[in-house]
Amino acid sequence: MLSPHEIAELPEAIQEIWNDFEEEILVDIAQRIIHNDEVTATAQWRYAKLKELGLQDSYIFEKLVHYANKSEKELKKLFRDTIAESLEKDNEYYAEALKQEKKKLDFQSFNEIANQGYKFTNNKIQNFTNSYAYDAKEALGKALDRIYFEVDTGVKSLDEAQKDAIDDLAKKGIGAFIVSPSGRNEQVSVVVSRAVRTGLNKTASDCQLQLAAELGCDLVEVTSHQGARPSHDLWQGKVYSISGTHSKYPSLHAATRYGYGDGLCGWNCRHSFFPFFEDISEPNERTFTKSENLAVYEYRQKKKAIENEIRKNMLSMKIKKAAGMDYSDNKKKLKSIRKSIKELGEKAKELKSENYDHFYLNIQFFGTKKIKPNKNQTMFELANNNFEHSISLGEMNDYGVIKNKLFTKEVIVTNERMLHILDHHPELEKITYNDIKNILDLPNAILKDKMNKKSFIFTKEIDKNHSLGLVVRILDNSSQFKYGKKNTVITCFKVETKRVKESDNLLIYVKK
Repeated sequence: MLSPHEIAELPEAIQEIWNDFEEEILVDIAQRIIHNDEVTATAQWRYAKLKELGLQDSYIFEKLVHYANKSEKELKKLFRDTIAESLEKDNEYYAEALKQEKKKLDFQSFNEIANQGYKFTNNKIQNFTNSYAYDAKEALGKALDRIYFEVDTGVKSLDEAQKDAIDDLAKKGIGAFIVSPSGRNEQVSVVVSRAVRTGLNKTASDCQLQLAAELGCDLVEVTSHQGARPSHDLWQGKVYSISGTHSKYPSLHAATRYGYGDGLCGWNCRHSFFPFFEDISEPNERTFTKSENLAVYEYRQKKKAIENEIRKNMLSMKIKKAAGMDYSDNKKKLKSIRKSIKELGEKAKELKSENYDHFYLNIQFFGTKKIKPNKNQTMFELANNNFEHSISLGEMNDYGVIKNKLFTKEVIVTNERMLHILDHHPELEKITYNDIKNILDLPNAILKDKMNKKSFIFTKEIDKNHSLGLVVRILDNSSQFKYGKKNTVITCFKVETKRVKESDNLLIYVKK
């Protein structure tokens, strides 16, 4: 059986694969719009358009093959490992029941269920992404047509028409130029994530039905978690009959709509169920009220809305940047979103519950997967992505007092700290990950921190008159921090180099 937390988190890696695919396609469309930098006679325009579409076609096909291969491998591994691990736990948990029934689990039948689930989910992803690739080509064609019409009729200049087309692309993706048959234009990664989560949970639940059949058990108990959507809260945490013929317990299918998209184990559902033995099993007692469940549900909806806003703005920013356009409006939006994040953080503290094992207070609002930072990413880009990365301190031989205190050379850098730095020192938004790494690797000087005896300030000259100061809290043998046994970056600031050199009483290391 999969836990609600596992069901929520497992699709992350595949979601990121298709997130990257969509980003590359939209950036490519923006660059091709800008590339068409003159509107000529109709025949020449059509020729230029067809040439651009032909080049784009090859590019999209190449990207689609690349990302589909990555996705397929990851999906196969996910289904195989997750279902195998779940069955291993079930086999151990129901060992006594299997012994009484004089049975062993038929792993072959479970493997067949897992394989069918993988194929169904992979086909669903392929159908959608193939359709998206076709729509992307059509979107470029319609964008170029719109630009031509607006310029040809004198409604807009070429620059204005291109800018407006890219603005629309940045806001709505390919939905700016075409409407999908469903009328919805969702992000590729969102659709894929939903397909994986639903497919995986449905496969795991089919395995539970098979397990119940092999145990000769007609009853199952549905899991319960705080934050369930209100319609699911009606049936979560209760016992049901698979056959629907039990005199005491209601039908699983009728009561929970198991097998339907809006029911148990349907679209984005994080519930599962497991065999329940009457007069032997003890039902898990519900430990939260309906109002407490609703409060967490509403909180999660707000959190999801903020995450989506951040994703949309980050993608919009990358599209505009690729086209050489101003994206300061996205920066302002992201800055205002950070205020909402702080307010939501306070709400999270109110909702903390000992009974809800998978409710995290250290919520990340910057996508799902922790990214590995690129050396050229700016502090602004790092702050608005979910990342956590270790940098190793440089050669420690000359660092004197730090070397003696040091428990480890690893320094943890997170987007949470980058957000803190940007809020207090917005002028540092263009400082890169590589700059931070260089400060830690080859500092010009290290000073004691007057504010905290466990912190030190690593400095690096960035021009003739200025240095960057990076405050690092050092983990010694007597300390234990939030990020485990690692040193942590606390903040960063710009300082006059002469002030560093004049701080004789605080200096503990100066580069020779």
